Formats: sequence, structure tokens, C-alpha cells
Amino acid sequence: MRAKNNAKTLTILSALYILHAIPIIGYYTPAIVFLLVTLLLYVVLALNASSGSFVRLLALSLPVISIPFLRLIQVIVVGERDFYLESYSFIQVLIYPMLGLYVLRSKNITFCKTILLIFLVSYSITAVTTIIGCYLFPDAARALTGNQDNLALYGQYKRMNIGDFHFVYFITLTLPLIIGSIRYKLIKKPIGILLVVLVIVAVYYSAYTTALLFSILALLLFFVPKNIAGNKLFFLGIVAFVILMMSSTVLSTILSSVSGNINNEDIASRLADMSTVFSGGTVESLDAESDMGARYDLFSRSWQAFLQNPIIGSWSLRAIGGHSFFLDTIGLFGLLGLLCLVWMYVRSFKLFLAPFRKNSWYAFLLSTFFLIIFQAILNPQPTIKVLSFVLPMYACLMDKETRRCYLKVDKKNCTDKGIVT
Repeated sequence: MRAKNNAKTLTILSALYILHAIPIIGYYTPAIVFLLVTLLLYVVLALNASSGSFVRLLALSLPVISIPFLRLIQVIVVGERDFYLESYSFIQVLIYPMLGLYVLRSKNITFCKTILLIFLVSYSITAVTTIIGCYLFPDAARALTGNQDNLALYGQYKRMNIGDFHFVYFITLTLPLIIGSIRYKLIKKPIGILLVVLVIVAVYYSAYTTALLFSILALLLFFVPKNIAGNKLFFLGIVAFVILMMSSTVLSTILSSVSGNINNEDIASRLADMSTVFSGGTVESLDAESDMGARYDLFSRSWQAFLQNPIIGSWSLRAIGGHSFFLDTIGLFGLLGLLCLVWMYVRSFKLFLAPFRKNSWYAFLLSTFFLIIFQAILNPQPTIKVLSFVLPMYACLMDKETRRCYLKVDKKNCTDKGIVT
């Protein structure tokens, strides 16, 4: 009975924690309240495990949050950021792999169904408000990212519940999982199609071009065999990439045509830049104010920081561009950062994907994993929430054995295996 109460409390606190990411809820929630929810979540998570198990959860989580941990050490050693804010940010990130490992260990399907339902409902509502907000204020989603020069406008966008960078990439990276849910009938087809449309439209209106391209790539999962093996999916991706590179002229023409017929100026300009590069132009030849040119400069800055200090890194935020999680990490921490990157993704794969590689729906997990890595190369965030929390919850719900336990098909076998229903 005590274990069940702890599991229910953990579900409630996790739900509150997740809802804080919704713009309007986060805006109106006092910082002290969210801090209390975060600390209570750690306490209840510890109560759900013995002292040894909790320490093991921490140890297993370390590879996943190794880069944020290095960032925390960097703040202690060098400064440049507020230590308390960085520590607060760190404990917010750490909770995700610990919850993901809890899901893998307990297979608590009630927890997974509840939290994923909250994700679906709250993020669907936010997608609608983001579409409306970005239709009225075309630069709103992008204006919410980075330093806030106009606090009044920032507050207005938050009150309108307009999603920012984190929201846009969350719905983008989880799109393969929605498609997998449709194809394996985890959710009803009309609801699933509606969710897919909401994601595409919200990403389009938010004007994040990379997210839009990722979303279009994810849509291709509708056209591959739903039980395709992971290695075959990887091979198809390599073949498709090679074909695109060999057809760069054709791709340039397509991008140019699309950019000329699209109403969103931000996306149109970025597609035009891509068209120029694929037609043989260089990034340096682009307009100085172009997004691709600015991004290239920021990437180059982090790369130069790595080349100047390849062993120990620069250990200075001022030396890096701040626009690529991969390049920023090696620019900051040199070979140590590179090793931690490898450790992070290899261990994440072994923890959250490898146990399910023999399942027919594994390709949808793998697709999201690849998109997470590509996103981290092109943007400054590693999206640990999706990598270490959403993936294991999704796998828990897709697993037939766990679903049989939820339906009380074989209670004794489920009890023996520790599956919580």
C-alpha cells in the first residue's frame, strides 16, 4: 500500500513538473513553488527506491547529464554565470534520466499513460495557441529564445501561451513516436493524424526551419514498413543522404522554388540560403545578415576554440559560439568534452533504446534518437527530456507484455517481473 501511495505521489509531482514547461503555467508559477515541487520529486523518487537503488539511479544518470555536470564545474571554477542558477538548472535536468530509469525498472504503465496523456493534451493546446500567437505576431516563437530585451513583450507572449525553442523542438523530436503510435494503433488514427497536422503547422508558424525539415523527414516514416529493422532504417537514411548530395542541383532548384512560394519570410530566406549552398555557392558568399551565415560564424567560433585548446578546451563561454551543443562542448572542454559526448549518447542508447531493439516498433525510437543527435549538432540544446524520459515511457506503453499486465491478463507473472499497474 505504501509503495502504491508513493507511486501515485510520484505521478502527481511528475505531472506538475511537466506542466511547468507550458508557457502560461510556467510564467504564473512562483519560482519557490516549482523549486518545492522539484525537491519533493527527488524525495518521493528516493522513497520509491532503497538507499542503494537511489544511489544507483544517480550513478546510471551521470553519463546522460555529464555535459551539464561539466558546465556546473566550469561555473564553479571560472564563474561567468550565477552558480545558484546553474545548480538549479542542473537539478532540473538530472530528474529526467532518473525518472526514465524509474520507468524502465518499475514498468509503471499507469505512470506512463498519465504523464504521456498530460504531454499530449497540454502540448496540443500549446500548439494551437502557438499557431494563433505566431499568426498574429510572426516572430513571437523566435523572440522568446535567448536574451529578453523587451520584458513586456516577453510577458505578453508567455500569457498568450506561445511555445518557444524548447517547445518547438520537443514536438518535432517526438513526431516519429506519434507516427509509430498511429501505425501500431496505440492511439486512434484520426486523433494521431490531427496531432501530426498540429505539429507541422505549429513548427511552420514558429519559423524554425531546421525543425520544419526534421518534421518533413519524420513524415517519411509513414511510407517505410512499420516493422523495419533498425539497421535497415539506418542504411536507407545513408542511401537517401547520398542521393540528395548527388542531386544537389535538383535539390537547389526545389528549395529555390519552395522559398519563392512560401509566405513565411524567415523560412523562405533560410531555404533560399540552402538553395544557394546546394547550387555550389559558399556560406561566405551569403548575405552577412543571413541566418546560415550567422550560424556558420558561431559554429566556426566554437571549432576554433577547440583547435586552439584541443586537450583541455577553453573553459570560457566567451570563446564559443553558443549555437551547437556538440561544437560548444568540445570548444569548452576539449577532448574531455568529446569523450563525455560519446559517453552520453552511447550510454543513453544502451539504457533507453538497446533493451527494445528486437521489438517491431524499435525503428520509431531509433528515428527520434537520430533526430536528437542531429538537433544537438545544429542547436545548443541536447533535449535530455526526450532522450532519457519520453523514450522509455513510450517504450513502456508500446511493450506488449507491459500492456497485458495493465489489462490484468496475467497478474502473477506481472508481479513476479515487478511490473506496476
